[in-house]
Amino acid sequence: QYGDANNPGSQQAILLSDVLFTTIPESVANADDDTVSGGLGDDLIQAGIGVDSLMGDEGNDTLLGEAGNDLLFGGIGEDRLDGGIGDDQLEGGDDNDTILGDTGNDSIFGGSGADSIEAGDGDDTVLFGDGDDTVYGGNGNDLIDDVGGTELAGTNLVYGGAGDDTVYTGLGNDILFGDSGNDVLYGEAGNDTITGGTGNDTVYGDAGNDRFIIGLNDVNTVAGGNVDNDTVNNLPPFAPYEVIYGGGGPGAGDADNDTIDLSAFGFSRVEIVYSSTNVEDGYIKILNGAGVEIARIDFFNIENIFPCFTPGVMILTDRGEVPVEALVPGDLVMTRDNGLQPVRWVGRRDLGLLDLMADPDLQPIEIAAGALANGPDRVLRVSPQHRVLVEGARAELMFGEAEVLVAAKHLLGQAGVTRALPLEGVSYIHILFDRHEIVQSDGVWTESFQPADRMLSAMEAEVRGEVLKLFPQLAGAAAAFPAARLSLKAHEARVLLAG
Repeated sequence: QYGDANNPGSQQAILLSDVLFTTIPESVANADDDTVSGGLGDDLIQAGIGVDSLMGDEGNDTLLGEAGNDLLFGGIGEDRLDGGIGDDQLEGGDDNDTILGDTGNDSIFGGSGADSIEAGDGDDTVLFGDGDDTVYGGNGNDLIDDVGGTELAGTNLVYGGAGDDTVYTGLGNDILFGDSGNDVLYGEAGNDTITGGTGNDTVYGDAGNDRFIIGLNDVNTVAGGNVDNDTVNNLPPFAPYEVIYGGGGPGAGDADNDTIDLSAFGFSRVEIVYSSTNVEDGYIKILNGAGVEIARIDFFNIENIFPCFTPGVMILTDRGEVPVEALVPGDLVMTRDNGLQPVRWVGRRDLGLLDLMADPDLQPIEIAAGALANGPDRVLRVSPQHRVLVEGARAELMFGEAEVLVAAKHLLGQAGVTRALPLEGVSYIHILFDRHEIVQSDGVWTESFQPADRMLSAMEAEVRGEVLKLFPQLAGAAAAFPAARLSLKAHEARVLLAG
């Protein structure tokens, strides 16, 4: 011990080793600035009043700062640090520490190990390191950051707490809750799950296959990040405006597969409007029972595909128009190129409302009666990737073909072509012939099912096996079922339809 323990005005420096030191006597700890070093062993050090410095050193120590702006250093061992009242600095050091900031604007450094950190009240700064850490920001506008370097093993659980927090979780598959307040949340690398909570949050997933859960009663901005497969879940109630960035680049070949999941609500009506310049961009309109828009979600780089008819589409056959769902193998269907051809296989995929909410790119495209140059005779509903025949001199001039195929989703932006979200769900029906055919459906020419590697891989194993049994040449041979017409890419369709 250095200084005069009986003189409250002097500074105290106490070095301890392998002893149990339960408290600094009141005459020592009064309002003085104490320095206590525990040394070896499992120490209990209680500082009391003043700006104290407590060092646990080696061993599983308990350091209690109590009142004052204290400095607590756990050192080596599984330590427990409690800053108490005041703007404290707490550093856990090595191993699995428990750190409590309590009240005040604290600075907390977790160090290595699987630490449990509760910042408490105040505008705190929490820097946690390598290891599987659990962090509670508590009340206040906190800065929480993973500074653990390059280790991939850290899977952190972070709660921002009340207040406008800024959180970085770093590498690893982290779980992040913003809680209340207008938070800015960064998942960074790894497959993160990020819940914004209440408040107007800004969420960044960065690299990895992230899942975002945000409140629709808030004004949120969500950025998925780089090449990844992100999912955005929105929870009720709903808000006036949100922005979602899927990440990656436009187009199905950009190595990402982002999803907006709205499955947790029961809105009366939802409408999806896709951009005329990028079919992965657009906005979702939330409507009330009277059809009035009450919320909107803008989205960017959200993708998926699946081509087929829906029930009720009338297919021209040898016995007149027949609902597509009534066709069976052996039925003769009129084709544009080869006359009547027998159906070889019929497949069906049923999707409920929640399925369509979970993946908006599976929602059907509706083409109003007369919206195209030659029809349809009635509202035609098909899957987004189902291709429609477009013909004319402009197509021949631009592509050297008088007839070309355009995916239904690439018709979005044309008058009378919209994205639908049927509350009863939708059924997609495939009809397969000996070759890719052009058939008449609701008075317009559209494609039959054309198997390809990516389509077969999307089917359930039993269905895929059935198709390959009928057409064994399809196994690993994309060229075995060539397209009946030139199929336009998205940018080509935009140019053609702009005329």
